[in-house]
This record gives sequence, C-alpha cells and structure tokens, in this order.
Amino acid sequence: MKYIVVLFLVIATLISCKEKASSVDRRDTTKDRDSMNLQPLPPTPAKVTTWKGTIDHKIPVVIHYQTDSNLMMGEITYLSTKQQEPIKLIGLIQDDNNYRFQEFEKTGNISGVINVNSTSGKLTGTWMSPVTMKELPVELFAVDTNLVATAEIKADRNTAFGKYAYEYGKKGYKGYFTLNKIDEMKAEFEISAVTSEDRGLNLADVKKDTINLPTNNFTYEIPHSGKCGFGVKLYKDFAYIYYTNGYCTGQFGHNATIEGIFLKVK
Repeated sequence: MKYIVVLFLVIATLISCKEKASSVDRRDTTKDRDSMNLQPLPPTPAKVTTWKGTIDHKIPVVIHYQTDSNLMMGEITYLSTKQQEPIKLIGLIQDDNNYRFQEFEKTGNISGVINVNSTSGKLTGTWMSPVTMKELPVELFAVDTNLVATAEIKADRNTAFGKYAYEYGKKGYKGYFTLNKIDEMKAEFEISAVTSEDRGLNLADVKKDTINLPTNNFTYEIPHSGKCGFGVKLYKDFAYIYYTNGYCTGQFGHNATIEGIFLKVK
C-alpha cells in the first residue's frame, strides 16, 4: 500500500510538471507569433512590364513601363537605330483592354501615338504619326524579364512646380499647364489648350487661380461652370489632367479640351 501511494505521488508530480511546461511552451509560441505579425512588411516593388516586337512588320522595338492605376510610364527603344536611345513613353489603359501610348520628345512634342489591344500576351494595333497621320501596324509580344522598377515615378511636391506641355506637331493640338509655388500649402496654376490649325484653333483654358496643394494631387471646379471639374495628378516628369464629372460640355471651344498628359519641360 505504501508503494502504491508513493507511485501515485510520483505520477501526479510528473503530470503537473508536464502541464506547466506545456503552458510555458504555448505562451512562448504565441508571443513569438504575435511579435512576427507586428513587424511591418516591406513595400512591394513596382513590376516592369516589357513587350518586344515590330512596327510595320520590319522595325524592331522594345517597350517597358510600370503602371499606376490606369497610367503607364516607361520607354520605347527602336532597336534598328544606331544610338538605340530610349524615348519616353506615357499612356493610358482604356476600356476593353485598349492601350494608348504617346512618345514624348524632351520638348513635349509627341512624335508617335500607339493604339493597341491586349489579348493573350500580345499587343496588336497601330502606330501613328501626328504630323502625317500615317498609320503603321504594330505587333508586340510579352517578355518575361522579372524586372522591378528602381526609379520613383511619384512627384515630390517641392519639385513638381514648373511648366508642362504637349504638342502634336507645330500645327496640331497643343496644351500648357503651369504650377507655381506660393507657400508650403498653396500654389498657383493655369491651363491652356488649343485644337489643331485645321480645326480652327479653338481654345480651352482655365484662368490663373490659387489652390491648396498639401500633396502632389488636387481637384478643381471651374467657378460658374455648372460643375465642370477636373483632377490633376503630378508625377516626377509629367502631369495627368482628367475630368471628374464627365466632359465639360459648352465650357470650351469646339473639340478643345484641357484633358491630357503634359510633359514637364521647365
């Protein structure tokens, strides 16, 4: 009987120690897991999308870009040229998987417009000269490069001030957007755009005004316009202006618009 009591006490002691050890293990594991969950995750780097193919079935090109919402920002390189100097390429993803790219020279002149549709890892459509209006077929194929963007495309508010412009050749559509700093919270801006000469040089403009600009984006409603509103997104070397309440019917001259992509030129 004495041995049975002793054995019972030994077994009870072992069970108690095991429960305490298990309790400690559970607490330690939970603590480690919670600590891991509280660690901030690094930002996901922007992926670079690359396409390679031809214009007019014989001009080899490669394009690459990163996206921000429906905007695409990158470069196009004509591989058959001696220098193979990249040309700035900015575009928009439109409805039904349609892509519209514009080739920008440093002056803001648009030397080419690419309109393509994306289907099954392939872009097909046309390249157009804004001067001659001549169109050439485009065929591009997706390239898996696993590249990630290294340059920041978002504007630093303090470097966003200056003059922005676009031009579809000397006789084509033109637009100008200026943004000047007043203080740390306010800025002054104005917009002016004109249609091509063959359309009668109709004007769309927004008179100079002062706005609050604590960030690199702003929205604006033209006074006494019947809710003609637009937004401005500022990037490292261009600005995107878009309507927020639909096209402002009757506000500007026939076919004239303030909407578009403006390259920073000063």
